[in-house]
Amino acid sequence: MRIQFWVKLIFAVGVMALVFLSGPIQQTVLAAPQEALAQTAADDSDEVRQKAAVGVKEPGSILAEVKVGGKWGYIDKTGEFVIPAVFSETKGFQDGVVAVKKDGKWGYYNKGGKVVIPVEYNTVSPFAEGIAAVEHNGKWGFIDKAGKIILPIEQEKVGDFKGGLAPVRKDKKWSFYDLNGNMVIPPQFSEVYGFTEGLAAVKKDGKWGFVDKTGKLEIPCRFDEVADFDQGLAPVRVKNNWGYVDTTGNLIIPAKFDAVNRYFKEGLAPVVLDRKYCYIDQKGNVVFKAPYDQAGDFKDGLAEIRVIKSGFSFGGFLGTAIGVAAGTGSSGQSLTRQKEKRGYIDKTGNMVISTKNDYVGLFSEGLAVVHAPGDKWGAVDRGGVFVIPAQYDWMTPFKNGFAVVQTGEKWRIINKSGKLLSTMALDDASLFSEGLAAVKFGERWGFVDTEGKMAIPWKYEAVSLPDKNQSEFVDRVAFSNGLAKVKLNGRWGMIDTSGRTVIPHICNEDSDLWGGAEEMVTVKVDGKWGYMDWSGKMIIAPRFQEARTFTKI
Repeated sequence: MRIQFWVKLIFAVGVMALVFLSGPIQQTVLAAPQEALAQTAADDSDEVRQKAAVGVKEPGSILAEVKVGGKWGYIDKTGEFVIPAVFSETKGFQDGVVAVKKDGKWGYYNKGGKVVIPVEYNTVSPFAEGIAAVEHNGKWGFIDKAGKIILPIEQEKVGDFKGGLAPVRKDKKWSFYDLNGNMVIPPQFSEVYGFTEGLAAVKKDGKWGFVDKTGKLEIPCRFDEVADFDQGLAPVRVKNNWGYVDTTGNLIIPAKFDAVNRYFKEGLAPVVLDRKYCYIDQKGNVVFKAPYDQAGDFKDGLAEIRVIKSGFSFGGFLGTAIGVAAGTGSSGQSLTRQKEKRGYIDKTGNMVISTKNDYVGLFSEGLAVVHAPGDKWGAVDRGGVFVIPAQYDWMTPFKNGFAVVQTGEKWRIINKSGKLLSTMALDDASLFSEGLAAVKFGERWGFVDTEGKMAIPWKYEAVSLPDKNQSEFVDRVAFSNGLAKVKLNGRWGMIDTSGRTVIPHICNEDSDLWGGAEEMVTVKVDGKWGYMDWSGKMIIAPRFQEARTFTKI
């Protein structure tokens, strides 16, 4: 098969999507000790750089993460260390700060190389609204980016800030605090969720309701299960059935469904009634029945549906679903097997693109590739009309106005009207990126422009491209950040869109070259990583065990 199919179905009873605060808080485990600021890597060649550089860089740095002596740190474009390489793990920069770990402890550095949160906590969370949760000896609190403790580290559990408020548990009861560490809603709830659309779900005496930001119980605790509000509606469960309430607490859509979708898209949502799918509007009216094994959200007037050609099916939503026998997934996932067929319906329930096709891809640039009966490929528009007749042995989705098609062992490039870019039969071809497509004729590769003209001559032995047999989402393109990896005389280098050699052909494998952003390329030479600029000059000599691309923080 040329397409790898996969899909993930998670079957749930109850609110599978709601994991915000029921049970243990889901934190990203991050954290490390303050003495790290004074330490350096074991590698003597980097010792002076690290000591001299820490904490002196200006905000707005362009940094790269590197590994020396088994430890991670960050360097600037001169190769000087801004954050010393003494950490066993980092989590990447977010809002100008990075979580770092040393000796099992976590903390935060800023992009200037200064400690924001001491590296002494067992766990730290990502920053939310300028505040991070930290845990020490089993107790939680809040710290801001200046390192100021907003809430003492003595709470049982905390959640992220959302809408200016965060849930906090102490003595087995939940309350809400503001960004200044002031208690806004006193402790009284056994479970809570975060605020959405001005309301937060709370549980008291075994039932769920909703409070506003002052703590007023806007919707009494009378439901067995709830989800967050979206577009003024929230799913609620009464005994074994689901419905929707509005922000005033009115049960706008009666609780009569086996399962519901958390969100309405384009005014409609798939639900399960009597173990059969149908779509309802925001008033609860059944607009049409959907006799399929899976049903998805609407987008641009169409919804993806699937039929499983097998002896059984548990069913599932292709979106965020809650309720009995509701599978949760993501609309747009690949298909797991040939027996699972994708199709599309319109807002009246009519089948626009049939599940009788062997395969229907996702829409890209207004067209979806189709493997039609008869083992031929083409592409249809949103009306189900074959714009590209089913006549090819295989084809890719459209990207930047073009697709690659296969007939026999030969490849060609076509535009969205089906016109061939060139009559030349190719031995391989990529999709277009940055105005160029890689093409192979015989044993050599070159590049053509969008008019079919040869922009870079046939002379390369290979061009680095994702494999054709990977999933349907892979963008099989050569150029990224203005550069493409090409092989010449048995060695890999990089060229720009004019065909100029930017990085000389010195690497054994295409995986020895990475990046190109910020006009810096990560290069591996003799087992060590360094950095070259776009003139091909080695700016930072190869001395790192691992190195990642430069990024503007």
